[in-house]
Amino acid sequence: MRNDPKDRHVLAAAVHVGAQTIVTNNLRDFRKEHLPPSIQAQDPDTFLQHLFDQNRLVMLEVLHAQAQALRKPPLTFTQLLDGLAKSVPGFVEEVRRCLPGG
Repeated sequence: MRNDPKDRHVLAAAVHVGAQTIVTNNLRDFRKEHLPPSIQAQDPDTFLQHLFDQNRLVMLEVLHAQAQALRKPPLTFTQLLDGLAKSVPGFVEEVRRCLPGG
């Protein structure tokens, strides 16, 4: 494993469980040339956009369930999206385009 020594445990775990994707904001330590061909690294925004493209209905259901489960503080669906937009703006933009009035 040729990725950054402080992150080798992450890659080792991914290889061990047969993961296809490592989701991280630290892409510079998981460059393509340092990963096995069977594993890719993606930032959270790209990963969630990919999941949304694969099954929009399920992802919308998950987001609604997440908003309903939040209690401290309680959040509406819109408030949940507003919070997520800070870290995964492209994903939230795609979600909002699929909503009525989006």
